[in-house]
Amino acid sequence: MKMIYKYLLNSYGTTDLDLQQRSEVLKVDLVDGSLYLWATVLDTPTPVRPRTFEVVGTGHPFSENLTKDRYLGTVFDNGFVWHVFETTGIS
Repeated sequence: MKMIYKYLLNSYGTTDLDLQQRSEVLKVDLVDGSLYLWATVLDTPTPVRPRTFEVVGTGHPFSENLTKDRYLGTVFDNGFVWHVFETTGIS
């Protein structure tokens, strides 16, 4: 059976998470001023793999490689706008 878990992301820069191999990211959003990611997980022991997520602010520089990675969403935070990507290590 699947469940949905919530994971805290760093507000800016990268966050490394160990997620189950078959986890699917569903959403990124703010809760009480903190940035979170929601993903599906299985309720049975499943191998995990490290996954890296990067938060970039509008108007801030970032690596050109990041645009090749998976865009997850944009979050609005009291005048700030954050864009969340899952990095894949593509160069």
